[in-house]
Amino acid sequence: MPGVTSTDYLDSLNYAATDTGAALSAETSDTLGTARTDYRVVADSYSVSGLQITRMRDLLVAITEDLKGGSRLRVRKQNTSPFGANELGYWADSGGLPRFNDGSTAWYVQRSSTDMGNTNAAMYSNGTSAADQTWSLAAANGGGFIIKDNASTVGNMFKLINSSSTVSYFGIHPSSSNYIRSAMADGASAIGLIVDTVSVYNTVGAKYLAVQGGGGTLFSIGSNGNVITGGSTPTVTANLGAGGGASATITGNDSHGFVTLTTGTTPSVGRYFTVTFASSYPSAPTVMVIEGSSTAAGSVMYVPAGAQTHAVSAGGWTLCMASNLGAAADHVYNYMVLG
Repeated sequence: MPGVTSTDYLDSLNYAATDTGAALSAETSDTLGTARTDYRVVADSYSVSGLQITRMRDLLVAITEDLKGGSRLRVRKQNTSPFGANELGYWADSGGLPRFNDGSTAWYVQRSSTDMGNTNAAMYSNGTSAADQTWSLAAANGGGFIIKDNASTVGNMFKLINSSSTVSYFGIHPSSSNYIRSAMADGASAIGLIVDTVSVYNTVGAKYLAVQGGGGTLFSIGSNGNVITGGSTPTVTANLGAGGGASATITGNDSHGFVTLTTGTTPSVGRYFTVTFASSYPSAPTVMVIEGSSTAAGSVMYVPAGAQTHAVSAGGWTLCMASNLGAAADHVYNYMVLG
């Protein structure tokens, strides 16, 4: 309130205050005083006291310190937001972290709390609500760009759309299918999607592209352009046609590999072994089999398909013989499956 003492009848300036109350207020007559009306001679005229002049000087000095000749805009720390309802602007909290008030909520626009001294560490966060998202350039991770979702993120974590918001090109969602979509128009030179690596890989085992899942590589394109499939090994069972006591082993995955069949006594025409996929296909795939050993060469074999009995299904396939194989011998068959 004004009139604190007989020599200082004005309150302290609100400008540059750091706490609640004064920090939320502009200067008033309590801090700058009221103009005094002199005795009217010809026209109204006003005068100010020496104390008012001093206080106005202090205010001007504080403002020019923040502006520094118009070359900067300094924001002083505040314990609470200096903005009221429907007011927009930037401010700095007591920890020196920049904040933005959108009229109702004070969002963070801050540097990483763990790398405050590193100019490579910057972060945007909208708080700790259920829709919390953090954008980070983390020095500890080599300066990478990080999008970190909250435990209950709502909607896409990241999304690229066209200017009219009618086509989504790229999306990352924590609980739905993610996607990359091209809008390239049809044409002789059109390429819907390019995955390009600047470096040339010559080392055996290097991959230009890998699709992983469940802790393993399911599909990859090697340094020489070879297509490599992965996945778990299917199971194989010897059938009655292979003879009594027959056995079979399999090496590979659902897409390709080979079966080693050891025939038993008195093989006959019919089913020799059945392969059951480790992971079923959406529908019956195409299966191709070729002999892989001299003992198997010349086999009159076939894989039933379509409406035939024991036809290829989404779950596996069976190799049949139209003529007998030799008894008690190892026969190797290579297979490839396209779904």
